[in-house]
Amino acid sequence: MFLSDLDQVRTVAWAKNNLWQVHFVPSPPYPFDTWFPAFDFNMNTAILTTWHPEGYHQADTEVPESTTTYTITLGFYDDENDTLLKYFTDWIDKILGTYDLGYTEIMPVKQAARMLITKRFNTRRSIVEKSPVTKSLMVIPTGAINFVGSANLALNTYSINFVVVGTA
Repeated sequence: MFLSDLDQVRTVAWAKNNLWQVHFVPSPPYPFDTWFPAFDFNMNTAILTTWHPEGYHQADTEVPESTTTYTITLGFYDDENDTLLKYFTDWIDKILGTYDLGYTEIMPVKQAARMLITKRFNTRRSIVEKSPVTKSLMVIPTGAINFVGSANLALNTYSINFVVVGTA
């Protein structure tokens, strides 16, 4: 189908990729105890892995096989007290449960998971209700959260990865 004129393009409400707010339960300390903006939000919403059957006469054929873990990457700004950095670091430390005697006891997923509520907004700042990423999920952090120091005057920014372990 071809466009009949340029007005067809102008009538589309194009999605913006930078209008996000997130909330964790239990919540971080003030000033992040309610909603806070995320400057980067990446969530895989559909995953399909395929496999190539051995000996099949079509050399480039692949067949649907399974799905895999859903993940989220969240980029956020922090305050001068590193409130969110401390919140996420404490969360990871509690999951690992390192004790004075030198052993580690990993917390069960059900206890380690926290609720992440995401909201996506349109350009009029109204919530996009039918967006596949406007939802409540149970997540646990994965990987590392790194502090990066710099001599410039930019805002403190961090990125953390989560594994989705359920819905809330």
